[in-house]
Amino acid sequence: MYRRAVIYAILLIIVAIPLGYYLAPNPREIALMKMKDEDFGEAMKQYTKLYSKGDDSLNVVIPLINLNTHYGNIDQAISLMKSLLAKKPNSIDGHRELAKLYKSSLRFYDYCQALETLQKLSPSTDTLRELADNYNFLGEYEKEMQALSLLVKSEDYKPKEDDYFRLASYYRINGQLPEAVETIVTIINKNNYNVGLETILLATLLLLEKGDEQKAFAIGSAYIEKNDDESDAIMLSSLFSEQKKFDSAYALLTPFLPNIDKSVHLTEAVATLQLALGKNKELYDILYRQYQHGVMPVSLSLALLDLSVEYKNYQLVESVLSKAELSEIPEDALIRYADLSSQLKRPNLALIIRENLGKDYLQKAPLLNVMLDIAVDDTPKALAELQALPQNAIVSPEQKLMVADIYLEHGQDKSAFALFQEIPAEVILKNLDASQFARLYLGMNPAEGKAMLNRLQAHDSLELMSKIEDAHMLLAAGEGNAEMVKGWIKSHSKSESILLSDAYDLAGRYRHNELALIIAKRIYHIDSSVQNRKQLADSLSLNRRYAEALELLQPLTDRDANARAMYLSTMADWIHIAGAGALSSNKASLDTFISSMLKRTDMTLEEKRSLAYLLEEEGFKDKAEAIFQELVGSQSFASNDVSDLLGLWGDKPTPAAIEWVKKRADTSSGAEKAAWLGYLNDVGHSKEVVAIMDGIQKMPPLVADQYITALTNLHSKQQLASTLLQEIGNEANPVRIKKLAIIAREEDLAKAEDKGWKKLYAINNDPEAQKELGLIAFTANHYSESEILLGKYLKQTQGDYRVNYAYAEILQRKEKKGQAKPYFEQAEKQLSAIKEKDVGAWMDEAHLLYRTDHLEQSLELYHRLIAQYPHNKTLRADFAEVLIESKQFDEASLVLSE
Repeated sequence: MYRRAVIYAILLIIVAIPLGYYLAPNPREIALMKMKDEDFGEAMKQYTKLYSKGDDSLNVVIPLINLNTHYGNIDQAISLMKSLLAKKPNSIDGHRELAKLYKSSLRFYDYCQALETLQKLSPSTDTLRELADNYNFLGEYEKEMQALSLLVKSEDYKPKEDDYFRLASYYRINGQLPEAVETIVTIINKNNYNVGLETILLATLLLLEKGDEQKAFAIGSAYIEKNDDESDAIMLSSLFSEQKKFDSAYALLTPFLPNIDKSVHLTEAVATLQLALGKNKELYDILYRQYQHGVMPVSLSLALLDLSVEYKNYQLVESVLSKAELSEIPEDALIRYADLSSQLKRPNLALIIRENLGKDYLQKAPLLNVMLDIAVDDTPKALAELQALPQNAIVSPEQKLMVADIYLEHGQDKSAFALFQEIPAEVILKNLDASQFARLYLGMNPAEGKAMLNRLQAHDSLELMSKIEDAHMLLAAGEGNAEMVKGWIKSHSKSESILLSDAYDLAGRYRHNELALIIAKRIYHIDSSVQNRKQLADSLSLNRRYAEALELLQPLTDRDANARAMYLSTMADWIHIAGAGALSSNKASLDTFISSMLKRTDMTLEEKRSLAYLLEEEGFKDKAEAIFQELVGSQSFASNDVSDLLGLWGDKPTPAAIEWVKKRADTSSGAEKAAWLGYLNDVGHSKEVVAIMDGIQKMPPLVADQYITALTNLHSKQQLASTLLQEIGNEANPVRIKKLAIIAREEDLAKAEDKGWKKLYAINNDPEAQKELGLIAFTANHYSESEILLGKYLKQTQGDYRVNYAYAEILQRKEKKGQAKPYFEQAEKQLSAIKEKDVGAWMDEAHLLYRTDHLEQSLELYHRLIAQYPHNKTLRADFAEVLIESKQFDEASLVLSE
């Protein structure tokens, strides 16, 4: 029995050993078991071991990716997923999981690439949605535009107004105006005008830019009719007004006009448009009625005053001046009304202004105070007060003209002249040549000029004495004193022909033609050059001695185009004066002659150029312009001929000239295009620059800079912001990036400024970018980010008071008062050194005094500021905060309640 049991046991062992081998779990199963038991650490070991031995099957890689994700090893998870996708590149689920990993690790550029791949493999609206949103976040606006254009066309896409708005904006920036219009109008129609005002504003702007004012108006008026919102109508009207479409702008407001007496903003908008449309009388009637009923906006007091003067309602002028808050009206306007009081001999106006403003105001406005005195009491004492004013009290050219008129009216020519030149005579004479001196005093006060020269006769300098003598002669030439000029000619040698030419010019300018002829004869006697011969002929002609003039010019006509033109001109004048023929026919003959001269093949470019100069001088600017344009041809902007042509046009080129420049700009490229665009900007035609550039998608930096200048000049904030964002995104040069960021800062375009500084900082850790980003972050209450940036910046440099102040405030908020104190002290020291401060800087100084434990000085400064700026709510809030922190609750409550 025992033996049998032993045999059974042995058999059982023999069978169990191989069976156990087959029943024991393999490594994958062990790893899976650990995973199911949530023993992730052991599971990680098992799967890692399998992967290291070359098992890269899905059953190993997928769990291993999940485990690495669980433990935050995202980079390892991404690496595993990429290796898996290398074997299965068309795995949609794999690419979807890879995208999730990129997103969770904040690798947004990689995330977008993964989404792009996923969209190619399996196009979907959801992926496009995600792509568009992430492109926007990354500033990849061109890609966002492409994604949005596909998204809005997707079959299962649910229309979102913001998508259409952004897409239309990008089309506009990209110069695709028709597509932009179609996009924005589509969402308006889809939503049956149930859209935001911003969308309607964009639609109307795009249509106006396209030149379709009628459709723009139709959309705007339909939206207003649907919503019946006055403020929306005012916004839309202002857009049309900015585009100089005043009739449409006014029509949009028409439905609300019955409510005008109840709406300040509507009245202001209507007033602006009526003035632009020349409806002064209508506006006058509206404002007069509102004024009588006490509902006229205070902001339109000055407009009512000016209109009351225009329609001679001086009783209303007195009433408005007595009731208006005159301290809110610009001082220049008040000075103008003080002067009006003098001109109209209505001292009561000045008395009302004086009483309304009060002594405190007038003490700070010395010129206005004196002008009021003159209007009230036109006595020598009042005039003496005006003459006693310091030089810096009379600032603007308009003010100087008013004061000069008062001086001239009272026979004070010297005081009037002193406004234009207030330096000693000897200094004037030393810094001007005799001709310049004579021209200046002949234009202002010849007697005073001669008196000054006489006072300087005893000067020891021989050079100055010679200049005084020459200046006397030139003054005499300008005044027609032939005897004095003859005496000078008799006592001077032939070497003085240049000064005689100046004397000739002055005698001619002041129409002393007989004296000019005497001088011209002397010049020709000294130097019988062709030019002097022609000058003498011209002088003879002015004295109506035409036969002698033509006799002098005749020998020159075959070889001298200028002489030929003079010959024909003289002949035409002679015929006209003599009554032998019509002026028009002779002028036509002259035109015919000029045209024939231009067709001659033997004329050099320089000869044509000389003829053009002469025609310009003689008033035939159209002919001169034609020659210059022919000379210019295809020459570059920097050429002398282009310079001459532009000089001919001056500061106000004609519409035809502007069209010519536009064509040159449109057909050129690079630096040449930038130069032509720069000229258009310089002469006040920035709109043309924008029109030229609107169809261009990519611009070289020099061209883009001129486009940006044009947008800045036109105050096109939205378009400027978009352009700056685009240029900053495309630019790699840190110098230009900084320039663009500064423009954005100066134009208060926060998004573009932020992007510019960020990009600049990313390129070269530019300290200024670091500082600006830190201050931007501080303003946005992103204190941790600001602390890092400003802290790094302050390690490199001392920083200005704003940086030190901001950094100290951050430390203070983090209860690091000991660390904050030296920065507060540094900021306070820097700020106190600034002599001229605005109210914001004074507020900062008051708060810094508190932070640096100078409580009494801080409170004293706050009290002064409150007295000076009683309506500044931010000031009161800051002051109250300091009072509360210093346990002065009653006074804090009082400050906030007032």
